[in-house]
Amino acid sequence: MGGINVGKLIVGGLVAGLVYNVGQSIVHLFLLAEQSAAMTESMGLPEPTGAQIGFFWVLGFVIGLAMIFVYAGFRPRFGAGAGTALIAGVTVFLLAELIPASFYIGVGRYSFGEYLPFLITTLIILCVAAVAGAAPYNE
Repeated sequence: MGGINVGKLIVGGLVAGLVYNVGQSIVHLFLLAEQSAAMTESMGLPEPTGAQIGFFWVLGFVIGLAMIFVYAGFRPRFGAGAGTALIAGVTVFLLAELIPASFYIGVGRYSFGEYLPFLITTLIILCVAAVAGAAPYNE
C-alpha cells in the first residue's frame, strides 16, 4: 500500500475546488439568486464585496483539497473510482455543510424548507467536484 501522492492530491484538490466554486457561483448568482439575496438580507448583511467573494473562493479550494484528501484516505479501503469519490463527497457534505447548516436551522436563523434547496444543490456540487477531482488522483 502506497502513501498519498501529494502532487496528485493538490492537482485533484484544485480541480475539485474549481468545480465547487463554479457550481456555487452558478447556484448563488443564477439558480437560487433570489433566495440567496433574501437570506443575506434576513441576516442584515450587505451584498458581498469582491474581497469576501475571493475569501469564499479560497475556502472552496480548501474544501476541494480536503475532499481529495478524504478520497485518498478512502481509496485503499473502497477502491479507486467514482463510487469512492461519491463517498468522499457525501462525507465532506456532512461535515462541511449539513452539520453547520443544522445549527442555523436549529437556532431558527433559517427554516429547513428555506435552506433545503441550498443543501441539495451543495450535495450535488460536492459529488460532481469529488468525481472530477478524483479523476487525476492516483498513488
